[in-house]
Amino acid sequence: MIGCAFYGFSMGAFNTFEFVRIYSLATMISVLYLYYHAKLYHSDKIKKNMIIIFFITLTGCLTHHFFVPFAGCVSVCFCIYYLIRKRYKSFFAYSFTMVGSVAASVILFPATIAHFFSDQTQDAKYPFIWQFKLTLNCMLKELFGVSVSVMKMHSYTADLIVAACICVLIIPLLFLFRKEVWFRNFISFLKKYFLKAVAKIKNTDLMIISILVSVFGMILLTALTVSYIFMEKQTDRYIFIVFPGAIAAFTVIINSIFKCIKKQAVANFILAVLCTVFCVMSNLYGPDNYIFTKEDGAVSVQKTIKDSDCVFISDDFWLLTCFTRLSMESDYLYAITGENLKNDIADISDPPSDDSDLYYFVDENSLYVEYDTESMKWPVRGMGKDQSEKLTKTQLESELYEKYSMCEYIGFDNVFRRKFLIYKVK
Repeated sequence: MIGCAFYGFSMGAFNTFEFVRIYSLATMISVLYLYYHAKLYHSDKIKKNMIIIFFITLTGCLTHHFFVPFAGCVSVCFCIYYLIRKRYKSFFAYSFTMVGSVAASVILFPATIAHFFSDQTQDAKYPFIWQFKLTLNCMLKELFGVSVSVMKMHSYTADLIVAACICVLIIPLLFLFRKEVWFRNFISFLKKYFLKAVAKIKNTDLMIISILVSVFGMILLTALTVSYIFMEKQTDRYIFIVFPGAIAAFTVIINSIFKCIKKQAVANFILAVLCTVFCVMSNLYGPDNYIFTKEDGAVSVQKTIKDSDCVFISDDFWLLTCFTRLSMESDYLYAITGENLKNDIADISDPPSDDSDLYYFVDENSLYVEYDTESMKWPVRGMGKDQSEKLTKTQLESELYEKYSMCEYIGFDNVFRRKFLIYKVK
């Protein structure tokens, strides 16, 4: 319950709930996936749980292609566990269940394969270690309010020198006190608890290992395939799927550490305080990535489009999902990209209704942008794409003036952190 409250009130959960898209649904399915794997691990009803896991995995794979590697990380741990315990029958049954569910998802939706090799993997990225740390920080900031340093702040050579100096000081002292009774007792004490720790690690719950492997695996995969340069803080959407499991693993591990306290009530109180502190820190320092504020002077797209005709111009057609009301409340909607804008504007037919106002909603990113490559260390979104057929803002306005008798710049609106220019024409 402490872990559930911790996750539910964290900034990571808030971003997941706020960003109501397939990533949120995949996160819910991941919780079910881990829950029934825990039942499979702790229960004797193997056949029943495997059937449920088959359909959960199938649903997750059809929801988002990143569910496949997430499920793969957990399933690899279970396969290794069954092989180590020589439970070969369970190993083959479980393997066929997982492979069958993934294969079924590909048969039902073959585009899953194409999604794994999308253009996103070809985008410019930071060095891998930066990508990994930045992706890791997405989770740490949103769940715990802490982060790791991305930049290399000092030389590792200095660390080695300091470590060597410490060894030079300690080794003679160890040799000097080697025959002292108190020193031997101290070494025996350390050896005793070290062996206990090793024994506990050997008996670690399989679910905790599986969750930790899935968390590390998904962060590693996201760092390799998703460009933080382009996605920025919204990279967190690809690892939403491991947030609940990360919190569950954290609370279980901390609770295991506090088991040395004889009174369980005291241990639970310490755990609750620690989780509360991290939860508050996540809300104070974690980014609220999906609450989009409007710039000063922005006009409302939603008020403008009501009972009007619209032309939507953007290179990213998925942004139409942000304009649901654009298609519901407008009388006429025409969507084009900025790649061949001049010809497309000329080909746009007159809207069916002469009484309605006609508005152009232009994604600023779809217009021609001149990049100062000499002063840039890292590329930005859109850089490197063919812009030969794109228009500048001035050229766009000229084309609109040429096509229509009247063209008025109404203003702009911010949609999903994109700036859309709004023009009224007649």
